[in-house]
Amino acid sequence: MGEPDVSLRLGETSYVRNRSAVFILGVLEVLLGMGIIALETGALIMFYHAEAPGYPIEYAGIWTGVFAILIGIVQILAGKKTVSARLRRRLFAVGLGITIVCIIQALVLFGLTTYNIFLIRGAIARRKDNPQLDLIAGSHLTLKQLEDFAMLRSVVALTYISLAVLCLVSAVLDCCNGCGKTGQHGNGALPPDQVVYTSVDGNQVKQIKIYKKSHVLKS
Repeated sequence: MGEPDVSLRLGETSYVRNRSAVFILGVLEVLLGMGIIALETGALIMFYHAEAPGYPIEYAGIWTGVFAILIGIVQILAGKKTVSARLRRRLFAVGLGITIVCIIQALVLFGLTTYNIFLIRGAIARRKDNPQLDLIAGSHLTLKQLEDFAMLRSVVALTYISLAVLCLVSAVLDCCNGCGKTGQHGNGALPPDQVVYTSVDGNQVKQIKIYKKSHVLKS
C-alpha cells in the first residue's frame, strides 16, 4: 500500500471539543472582565467623592475583573487551531485553576454586593420616610447619591453572577478537554479531517495513520 499524501501527527496538533465555544467564552470573559474593572473603578470614585462610610469592596472587584481577563486570554489561546497538544493541555489545566478561583470570587462578591444593595435600599426608605434625616450611617449622603449607589451596585451584582455562570461553563469545557485524552472522540473515532485516502489499483482506500510513541499504526 502506497504512502498517503497527507498524514496527521497527533503530537503536533490536537482536536478540541467545542473549540468555537471555548474561543467565544474567552472573548466574552475578557469583555466582561474589562466591564467589571470599569464599573468598580467608577463605583470607587463615587465612594470617595461622596465620602461614604465603611471600607469599599470595589478593590476586590477590580481584582476579580483582572482574573476574568486572564481566564479569557487563556481560553482564547487554548481554542486556537495551531496550539500543540501538550501546550493546549497545560492551558486548560491553568485555565481550570484560575476559573475555580474566579468563581469563588464572583459568588462571594455577588453576596456582598447584594447585601450592600439591601443596606442602601433601607437607607433610601428611611430617607423617604423622614426627609429631614441628613445623617445616614455617619455620613452626609443625599437621596440622589443613595439611589445612584443602589443602581450602580445592582449592575455590578448582575455582572458578578454573569461572570460566575461563564466561568462555570469554562471550567466544564476545560475539564473535558484537559482531563481526557486530547485528539480523541468519546467513541474512540478520529475527526473527519484526520482521515486520509490513498489510491490502490485506481481505487480510493480510506487509511488512518496515527503516530504514537514513534510507532506507526495503520488501519
